[in-house]
Amino acid sequence: MSTPSAEKANNFTVFLEGHEGHQGNVLGRAYVTKLSKLLTVMAKMERAFLDGGNKKTDFEIIEANKYNPTTITFKPVPTAKNYNPIPAFDWGLKQIGMIGRGERPDSKVKIGVVKDVAELSKGSGDLSYKNFWINGQTDPIQFDDRFHINALIVADEMAKEESKTVWFSGVSRGEVVGTLEKIDNLDADQEFFIVPPVGAERIRCKFPESMKDELGNFAFKMVKVHGDIHYSATSPHPEMIVLLSGGISEVVARQKEKKLRDLRGIFKGARRNHLNLEIEFGL
Repeated sequence: MSTPSAEKANNFTVFLEGHEGHQGNVLGRAYVTKLSKLLTVMAKMERAFLDGGNKKTDFEIIEANKYNPTTITFKPVPTAKNYNPIPAFDWGLKQIGMIGRGERPDSKVKIGVVKDVAELSKGSGDLSYKNFWINGQTDPIQFDDRFHINALIVADEMAKEESKTVWFSGVSRGEVVGTLEKIDNLDADQEFFIVPPVGAERIRCKFPESMKDELGNFAFKMVKVHGDIHYSATSPHPEMIVLLSGGISEVVARQKEKKLRDLRGIFKGARRNHLNLEIEFGL
């Protein structure tokens, strides 16, 4: 398996080894799924490193190779002015490696991200690919069965520590407010994500077919979604919302009420009417 060279230390190569059942080729669906989950994990790691906020890193494809194993190399690039993506990138790779070894990551990494890493390392269960790994910082990070088990153990340990506060899984009808962040692949998944002002990083929202055409009007706006809110036993925050038909509306900021001191000068320049006390009161 490949090890990163010094000049490629800040690059990010994904390897998927094809299965003999497909002549050593990797199925496109499996490859796209793995890439999407991996980039999502890296984005969440960056947000953890920065203690929240918006994603500031994207990845340029700088190299691709079909020879088995199929590889694609990414270069982290900033999406924000004067931002260096490398510290967060290196930190994120380090946390992924620790989770794969069964070690507790930095306290900034929450259980939800650890579960995402565990899901990322879950085997295919079919012949879509054989092995999956990335080049890491010094040694390759192999997303194999051992990695998956170690990640599940870390997640379980974190869940037990958090179980001092008991949460219950269930469904309730209600409303949640957040910024509508992602609405791509609507045809395939019929879902989007909202990011609440506080609490959960983001919440998956599933919507009925009848709402597909209207969702583009709400992209990157603060919205209120109404439907069946699903909770898990591991968090007080919603896990998913199944929208009712028409269950989305834009949240419009309220006009700030003017205080008395804000009215100073509002009548400046107006003609003054002098009060004649003798006429008014018969003096």
